[in-house]
Amino acid sequence: GVGGGSQAAAQAPPASGSKTGGGGGGGGADGGVYTVKLKKGDACIDTPIQVRWEAPKDHNPEDFLAIYRVDTTDFFNMVELAGTSQQTSGVLSFTKPKDEKSGNPRLPAVEGLYVVRYLRARDSRVMASSREFLATRCDGPTASNEEIERQQQQQQKQQKGVD
Repeated sequence: GVGGGSQAAAQAPPASGSKTGGGGGGGGADGGVYTVKLKKGDACIDTPIQVRWEAPKDHNPEDFLAIYRVDTTDFFNMVELAGTSQQTSGVLSFTKPKDEKSGNPRLPAVEGLYVVRYLRARDSRVMASSREFLATRCDGPTASNEEIERQQQQQQKQQKGVD
């Protein structure tokens, strides 16, 4: 039975990942690359945000992208990579649901810094993060200093309560 053994040994090396390594395009040892990329520039409040993602071919289509304010740990909108099985990249958009209830915005509703992250479905581990981006008011002119001051004065009045 010695001959059979040496044959098996000769067949073993190809199983060490050379089949899967091909065509990966620089896939790391981690089983593939995850990236989240945004269009250049800032985002507009209340407008859809397009995100380009990359993931290994065997990613879970229930993996999802989520938007966070940079100073919080909870996301306020997520979109699954549904239907992307066997794809290694794609473009998804965060959009405002038609039935959105007020007070629960799905797109950045206040000016500030936001970030989009790729989360793995099975353990919610963050696999990739986009750059931080600024959400600003793009609909018409930005608030003038006078308007901002007026808003602040109104807020101060409300905080003082009834004089």
